[in-house]
Amino acid sequence: EGRKTKEQDSKKNRRMRELAFDVPSSVVRSRCSFLVGGSTVVGDVYRPKEAPTPVPGVVFGGPLSSVKEQSTGAYGSALAAKGYACLSLDHRGFGESEGLPRQYEDYGRKIQDLEAAVDWLAGADGVDPEKIGTVGVCLGAAYTAWASVANPKVKAAGAVVGLFPEGGPPSREGEDARLLYERTGEVTMIKAASITEDAAMPMQIAVDYYGDPRRALVRNYRNEVALMYRERWQEFNAPAIATTFTLPLVMIHGKQSFAMHSGLSFYHNVQSKVKSLHWIDHLPHTDFYDNPDAIDDIATILDDHFKAAFLL
Repeated sequence: EGRKTKEQDSKKNRRMRELAFDVPSSVVRSRCSFLVGGSTVVGDVYRPKEAPTPVPGVVFGGPLSSVKEQSTGAYGSALAAKGYACLSLDHRGFGESEGLPRQYEDYGRKIQDLEAAVDWLAGADGVDPEKIGTVGVCLGAAYTAWASVANPKVKAAGAVVGLFPEGGPPSREGEDARLLYERTGEVTMIKAASITEDAAMPMQIAVDYYGDPRRALVRNYRNEVALMYRERWQEFNAPAIATTFTLPLVMIHGKQSFAMHSGLSFYHNVQSKVKSLHWIDHLPHTDFYDNPDAIDDIATILDDHFKAAFLL
């Protein structure tokens, strides 16, 4: 019976889409990998098929629990069509990347991965190391901001429906889950998105996105996170770097987004001399992850921002 269940799961997984978006015909997708802390991180690189080299490069960071075949790949492929080399990655512990514990939403680890991704892209063939940017989607905006703030290789940044959590009181259940893992190697998992079980994202809008095979439920995604993330989550005061953040910044946000207030607060507190805020009124938060028309429009805004910042 157990073998039959595994075979059924395998067949179901094969029927799932590989990507949650369509890659433009003018863009080529390739695989890359690099080491972070002794673990191999796997990424997808999107480049224009025909463009004079070197081209600018942009590293993308994504929402909680996400993988490279979802929103970051969608934005990376859209921006690549405009002449950029774009890197979307599976963070350590997620997707195809190595790293233990699995599904661990550790902000420190994710920031390190993004810093390493910047290093890799800046050194990649055909990429101009003097024209490197970062873009974060939802929680990825906080991670990319932290990975960029003091990084001399990053010349400009973007944030799409950015979420900048402020931390909170210690999480006993998160600490207990970490201690159990350290004693036994057992990882206590909860759902990433659910309204019927304990979950990191107990919202219908998240369930509708992550649980739909027509949207984010791709082969490489697992709808779960390690419970111990809650300990680290409570420690993460993402807005703390705003007063030292001086990079040119473009923020695109939605007036229907649950992250609107945290994004707006971060935007107003950054010290960037060059910054711009663009509102999209009609889209729910997760539609920013996969609505093709919105992604194309936002890619144009990002392109204009980076061109000005890189003086293209």
